[in-house]
Amino acid sequence: DEFGKKEAFFEAKISQVLHEFGKVDKMRGQLCDQLNTVKTKMSQVVLENSCIGNALNMQTEEVQRLKYLHESAIQSKETEHRIALSRLKVSLELQMEKGLVERDCRATATLKREIHISKELAKAQSR
Repeated sequence: DEFGKKEAFFEAKISQVLHEFGKVDKMRGQLCDQLNTVKTKMSQVVLENSCIGNALNMQTEEVQRLKYLHESAIQSKETEHRIALSRLKVSLELQMEKGLVERDCRATATLKREIHISKELAKAQSR
C-alpha cells in the first residue's frame, strides 16, 4: 500500500512536470511566432530602406542629369552667341570692305575722268 501511495505521488509529479513541459513548449511556440513576426517586420524595414535608398539614388541621378542638361544648354547658348557675334563681325567687316571698294572705285573713276580731261586738254592745247 505504501508503494501504491509513492507510485501515485510520482505519477502526479510526472503528470505535473509533463503539464509544465507543455506550458513551456506552448510558450516556446509563442516566442518562435513572435520572433518570426519580428524577423518579418525587420525584412519589411530593410526592404523599405532599400526602396528609399533606390529612390534617393534615382533622385540624385535625375538631379545630376538636369544639372548636365542645364550646363549643356548654357554652353549651347554661349556657343550660339559667339557664332552670332562672329557672323555679325564678318558682316560688318564685309560691309566696311565693300564701302572701301566702292570709295576706291569712285576715286578711280574720278581719276580716270581727270586723266581723260587732262589728255583732251593737252590735245586741244597742242593743236
